[in-house]
Amino acid sequence: MESPFTIDLEFEQSREDSFEIVANVTLTENITSGNNKIFFVITNWVDYSEENPWYYLVVAKSDEDVVTLSNIGETAIYSATLDVEMQPDWNLEDLYAVAIVQDWDNHEILQAAQVNLIPTSVNDPMIPAEISLYQNYPNPFNPTTTISFDLAQTTTFVNLEIYNMKGQKVKQLISDQLSAGKHSVIWNGNDENGKPVSSGIYFYKLKSGVYTSTKKMILMK
Repeated sequence: MESPFTIDLEFEQSREDSFEIVANVTLTENITSGNNKIFFVITNWVDYSEENPWYYLVVAKSDEDVVTLSNIGETAIYSATLDVEMQPDWNLEDLYAVAIVQDWDNHEILQAAQVNLIPTSVNDPMIPAEISLYQNYPNPFNPTTTISFDLAQTTTFVNLEIYNMKGQKVKQLISDQLSAGKHSVIWNGNDENGKPVSSGIYFYKLKSGVYTSTKKMILMK
């Protein structure tokens, strides 16, 4: 039976261990099920054993998203950002993204598509055009939040610090030489002594050369 869906799939590396999958789904035939969902997985083609020398290992899976298409020719875009804890013996070229549209009532797979990752550079991700400090996520947060930033220079000394409303330094997150590229760090809401700080407004400041940027975040307990 011919599938009522077509899937055009894209798979890109957004950060060092983070990957974005985008599926352009089109309804091409009438469907009888009204409870169709799409989800994504990332697989790794790995060496297993002499008896079974190659196999696909599922290394990440997304939540399901409802497919709302109902009219022939209608198109919708679905996406997911998945983190993969890369192992030393894995290659980026061996990662594959799979999109699956399934009839959730009958557990029938209506369509699936697969594409492998073609990285811009295996070991050296694309260098950003400029230094950028991004808003932390989530915000407000409890108990942890992620702070991300881009570095444009090949190697530069970076300071990333947390301050309270009084301007007092709460935590030194980074004080080191970093290479160009995309970086992120998690703050767990603790101070320099490892003690949890109280709820309230905090500021994080990034300094690199002449560049300085400060953003506000809220800890809610």
